[in-house]
Amino acid sequence: MDKVFLVKGEPLSYSPIMQTWLSERIVFDPAVCHGKPVVRGTRVLVANVVGAVAAGEAMQEVLQDYPSLAEADVQACLEFAGRLTAMDGMEAESAAR
Repeated sequence: MDKVFLVKGEPLSYSPIMQTWLSERIVFDPAVCHGKPVVRGTRVLVANVVGAVAAGEAMQEVLQDYPSLAEADVQACLEFAGRLTAMDGMEAESAAR
């Protein structure tokens, strides 16, 4: 059964069959990186990209570190992190499962 979460009033759906969340660029797949969010078609963790940006790396540095990514992928990672932190506690707890 699909779950729907609201973030800033917008629906975000999660389907255990599709393993897709937020955008076409960010996915969850239990068979890839233990189900942690990654950039679609890669094994690049969203957390690694967000961590690099948080550590002060410029976009070009991130793209050099992860040559399989496009600038839009990095932006999608940041958007994902931003929207995830905007969830209410109950929604975030459900999303973490």
